[in-house]
Amino acid sequence: MYEYQEYYVVSLDNGRNKSIYNINNKKVGIVEENSKNVKHVLNTKLDRVSYVVYKDQEKLYSDFLDNKTRAIIVKENQYKYIQNNNINPGIKVKILYKFNVNTKKQGEQK
Repeated sequence: MYEYQEYYVVSLDNGRNKSIYNINNKKVGIVEENSKNVKHVLNTKLDRVSYVVYKDQEKLYSDFLDNKTRAIIVKENQYKYIQNNNINPGIKVKILYKFNVNTKKQGEQK
C-alpha cells in the first residue's frame, strides 16, 4: 500500500534564497530514509542539485546550520522541529518548495 507524503525544501531565511531556483548548482541535504523517490520528484523541477545523503537527521541539521548545505529536504514534523528553534535558537528557516511523494506506508515490507 502506498501513500502520499509531503516534503519541504527548507533553507535559512537569510535573503540568499528567494525561490527554489536559488538552490540549483548547490548542495542539498536529505536523510537517507527520506531519499526514495524524493530526488526523482525534485529533479523534475531542478536539474543541477547535488544531494548529500545523511544517515541521521542530527548531522543533517548540523551541516545545514553550518552552511555546508544550501537547503535540506524534510518531512513536515522535521520542519516543525527546526522551525520551533529546537536545534539552534534565533535561526530562522523558510520553505522554498513543497511537494508530494508517493511512498510505501510505514511498517510495510519493502
